[in-house]
Amino acid sequence: MNYEEFKKEVIENFASYLPEKYQDLEISTRKSLKVNREIDSLVFRNTDSKSNIGPTISIDSLYEQFEKGGSFNEIMEYSAGIVAD
Repeated sequence: MNYEEFKKEVIENFASYLPEKYQDLEISTRKSLKVNREIDSLVFRNTDSKSNIGPTISIDSLYEQFEKGGSFNEIMEYSAGIVAD
C-alpha cells in the first residue's frame, strides 16, 4: 500500500478503532510544517466541548511504522489508544 492509499484508509477507518464514548469526536486532516517539511496530520476535536484543543497524530509517522513492517490494525489500535487516553 502506498502512502496515499494508507492515508485514505486511516482517514476513512480511524473512528472505528475508537471506543464508543469517543465516537462523537470530530476528525479532520490538515497539513502542518514540521522541521521545514509539510506533514499530514489527523486532528481530533470534542464536539461537546467549548475548547478547540485536541490531540493531533501525524499520518506520516504512522506510515513510517507501517513501512517498517507494522500491521495496519496494530498501528490504528495504538493510535486510537493515544487519542482515548
